[in-house]
Amino acid sequence: MSEKTLVRHTLPNGLRVLVMPMPHTRAVTVGVFCGAGSRYEPFDLLGLSHFMEHMLFKGTVQRPDPQEIGEAVERTGGILNASTGREATVFWAKVATQHLAVAFDILSDIILNPALQADDVERERSVILEELELYQDTPADWVHVLISRLLWPGHPLGEDIGGRPETIMNITRDDLAKYVEDYYRGNNMVVVVAGGVDPDSALPLAEDAFCGVRKGTGPAWLPAVATQPGERVMTQAEDHNLVHFCIGGKGLSHADPDRHALDLLNTALGDGMSSRLAVEVRERLGLAYDIYSYAEQYFDTGAFVISAGVEDAHLGSALSAIWEQVDRLRQERIPLEEMDKVREFTKGRLLLSMEDSWNVASWYGSQEVLLHATISLDEMLATIDAITADDIMRVAQRVFVPGWAHAALVGPGLDRAAMEDLVSMWN
Repeated sequence: MSEKTLVRHTLPNGLRVLVMPMPHTRAVTVGVFCGAGSRYEPFDLLGLSHFMEHMLFKGTVQRPDPQEIGEAVERTGGILNASTGREATVFWAKVATQHLAVAFDILSDIILNPALQADDVERERSVILEELELYQDTPADWVHVLISRLLWPGHPLGEDIGGRPETIMNITRDDLAKYVEDYYRGNNMVVVVAGGVDPDSALPLAEDAFCGVRKGTGPAWLPAVATQPGERVMTQAEDHNLVHFCIGGKGLSHADPDRHALDLLNTALGDGMSSRLAVEVRERLGLAYDIYSYAEQYFDTGAFVISAGVEDAHLGSALSAIWEQVDRLRQERIPLEEMDKVREFTKGRLLLSMEDSWNVASWYGSQEVLLHATISLDEMLATIDAITADDIMRVAQRVFVPGWAHAALVGPGLDRAAMEDLVSMWN
């Protein structure tokens, strides 16, 4: 898959259209990426982006019954879905290629003509409150919100994308309508078509469907300014057998030249059954069933987090074992054989994912809406091959510095002072 096959077109309203033909498939995905997410929200309206995502499926002027929206796609055997992130929201439909016009029709209708009926707003408010309650009652999920609150206190990046119950109660129909007016504008949106399609047939459909999007850019996001050192440990008591925890700290941004080396560091440390954490903490020591790490990247900041669930009696041993693996990355170059494995794992997962039209649409759409530029799959593979063991050790030394570590823990019998002592070994 070469960059020269990616076709770009900009509509008069500023909306960018990208078409990536995939001749081997009879499926096609249309994704609409909008530069809007939870980091753009005022604190009294946290959850507004996610609320808006829900509401766009609750009926349009042309299709006031939500069932009409789902049936229009499902009668073709297709899939219609959406997701809200911290910096972008995406709506997408995946259909057989002969139904491409249906995908354009539905996606443009829900984005351009949402009904936003007052009764629907109230019904969906109840659904979202239930969703938040379920999330908070799942310690393995909720602990990730707590670590974000430690890393970005007083900033929307530190909050659950879904918001808080009290802020969901604040959101009105007028807030939702204004959100569409402010953010769903041509220069702030990207439409990607990926699959078994010809650009000559896809581009006219895109132009007809989205020519009605208003010109303009969205409001600015709130910078994640450096804050004074705050709390480093957050605990929440829960009456169950396991302690779910996240150890994390600041990482790298979208634009940082070391971001890809950090991704490979993550692969080595905690991505997959053969990663260092899985082999040492799970297989050799038997301290955790599920343990992994991940890197998050945003416009001007980022995070690196390690997460696991362990029996409370094993918490100290698990944290010590994890720290030993992190410190090894700072002190020792990854051996050549392991470095080859990490590269091939990363490239292989990427290549496998790009067999699917949705993943291809997401690859190009996410880059374009966030960075206003894209790199091809071949360029990414070359970048991965160029990363060395020295690069990974250098990035480990750059990220895992004194004062880096924060800890969020949910479980039984947590003594905050004791937890702070355990985390102190990381700092």
